[in-house]
Amino acid sequence: MKTRIVLLLFTAFASAEECIIGQAIADIQCSGTMNSVRYNVSAEECSKHRDCCILDGECVARRRPNPGCWDIDEKGNPFQVISQSDCNQQEYSDRCCFRNGTCEACNAIEEEDVEGMTEELYYNGTSTIRASYSAWTASLHWLISYVPSPPPECLPPVPFPSNCQPRRNEYFVLEPPVDVPYCLRIPCKANGNEKFETSQRACSMQPGCYFDVALFELRHAFGQSLLPDVPVCHLAIRNEVFQNNAKTVVAEYGSWNPYLTNCLLTMIDDDIRKGETGCELLTNLDALYVTPKMAGWKTINSYECALIGGCWWRGRGCFYPPDFSRVRVKEPQREATIPRNENIYGIPRCQVFDPSSSLNILKSYHKCLSSGCTVDSSVTNRYYNDLYYLGMSMTSENHWKYWDDVERGHVGAYNIQAVLGEYGYGELPPTTTIPPLPTTTLDPFDSIFPLPPSVDDGEEGLNPFGASWFHLYPQPQVDNSDCGPAFKQDGGRPCEPSRIDVGKTSRYSKPCPYIPILVPRFRKLSGKFDGCCDVDLCYLPKKEIPEARTRPSHYYTEWSMYSKCSATCGLGEQKRYRRCISGDRSKCTENLVHVKPCFTRCSSWTPWSRYTPCSKSCNPGGIQTRSRECLSSEGYCAGSGKETRVCNKQKSCRG
Repeated sequence: MKTRIVLLLFTAFASAEECIIGQAIADIQCSGTMNSVRYNVSAEECSKHRDCCILDGECVARRRPNPGCWDIDEKGNPFQVISQSDCNQQEYSDRCCFRNGTCEACNAIEEEDVEGMTEELYYNGTSTIRASYSAWTASLHWLISYVPSPPPECLPPVPFPSNCQPRRNEYFVLEPPVDVPYCLRIPCKANGNEKFETSQRACSMQPGCYFDVALFELRHAFGQSLLPDVPVCHLAIRNEVFQNNAKTVVAEYGSWNPYLTNCLLTMIDDDIRKGETGCELLTNLDALYVTPKMAGWKTINSYECALIGGCWWRGRGCFYPPDFSRVRVKEPQREATIPRNENIYGIPRCQVFDPSSSLNILKSYHKCLSSGCTVDSSVTNRYYNDLYYLGMSMTSENHWKYWDDVERGHVGAYNIQAVLGEYGYGELPPTTTIPPLPTTTLDPFDSIFPLPPSVDDGEEGLNPFGASWFHLYPQPQVDNSDCGPAFKQDGGRPCEPSRIDVGKTSRYSKPCPYIPILVPRFRKLSGKFDGCCDVDLCYLPKKEIPEARTRPSHYYTEWSMYSKCSATCGLGEQKRYRRCISGDRSKCTENLVHVKPCFTRCSSWTPWSRYTPCSKSCNPGGIQTRSRECLSSEGYCAGSGKETRVCNKQKSCRG
């Protein structure tokens, strides 16, 4: 009678052959799997199976203790649920049961027999090799039948996988040849397959895919919120040469076998190191005014870059291969809806972003979008603020001309460096303190990927990098008493666009979720977390990684501000504009003008009164006020009924 062994997860395996007291399940014979057939393990072979031990001269199954029920507290520390009252709480009902006086894991999951699985895969792999070799020898006999004594150079080479001789302890069967950081891992299949996320066998049968057993076990105990968006079955080998050869094997023999992985990697090693199709164009991109997209992570080497489908540029790092067959047009950033629960940590960096000044922020913004990358919302939220800060280094008169062109959309990040000289930029030192952005390191030693930023929330829990900016179209600052058209004649400047603090509701106030977790009785996560707590301002969404390429990319600018209502009385319309930054306008298919209705109440004002006497007779000056009355049956007139101006500001108080 065959007995099915139910194995509990999260257990360390002892290596001794002899069972210790209470360790064995005496009535269950230890078994293995060969070619989908289970067999009893003999006493001589018992030591080769970690799930078995010797008891009274027989090989029996090793007993697995229940790991208990676990959870994570608010500080991220794991703890074991012990008491009956806690165990029976609703939040633990799906995974904890109080039995025999202890709180245990409710459902013991049948753990795959790893030894049996690998043995079966080895057997199937050698069978595939034998079948391939037989087909090759048959073709060779056919050749010899026509050419009795062909010269050696005319003989066909031994093809893959006929030339493979895998060992039982072959490399890269269960562990990948490249350790991709958790936050940069992508699912084995783009369309998703739940079976791959729960079965190591199913995952291993996919070329280049690997199953993270430790993550699977922790997810079962603590839920899917552990390392969010990280697939258990991830695609590690993405190189197109490897994948194309593997697809040929699948097409011919029906499935892939991980025992062929190392053999294939060795056979095509030279082709892999050459890089993907298009890598030879990488060094010529500067002449085409195309900036390559970054790929990989901080410590990646040339071979790892090739395995994930990248191009290695000596001295500069890993980049996605160029592809000029399709031009991409980025959607406007400002219109994007950003979920408050969106994870902003560990998103792949796409371009170096320089946040050291407003001018560099705008230049990096243009570089990022024109490369086909995505700009972080903390940058787009303050787009007009950075344009405004540049005007503070101009005279008041030039600031007004400059800001009028900004409002009309004639000046933006796309042309800011070229036109600043027309407005006398730099004639005055800046007087405005510029709020910082999430910082990135620009040290030459760390020129591609920064060190993780500080996670200190700063005062009142706000983001210390200034990323609490909330996106709104610019409106005048209501607390600024000496800006705007009323003060233009007296040297006043345009009013700075508003900034709204969203405080703790900001998505930047949440801690980084990519932190190694050590829990007693659980396997240790063996992967790495390089760069997973970085916040990059120019990034590539993870969903775009499988198809990522370096190519010319055009984008739509931010919308300009709305024009004044076309009607001075009654119903009219307001317009705003944007541009498509592209050398080929045929690629721009979205609307460049947006119209909305507006209504101006029919009313009028009396003439302005005279200004009141100055409130102060000398420096630092005082305020004069004048007023007017609204002539309307509804009691409403567009505009303000009072204006103020500065007076006697330059008059000395001496004598």
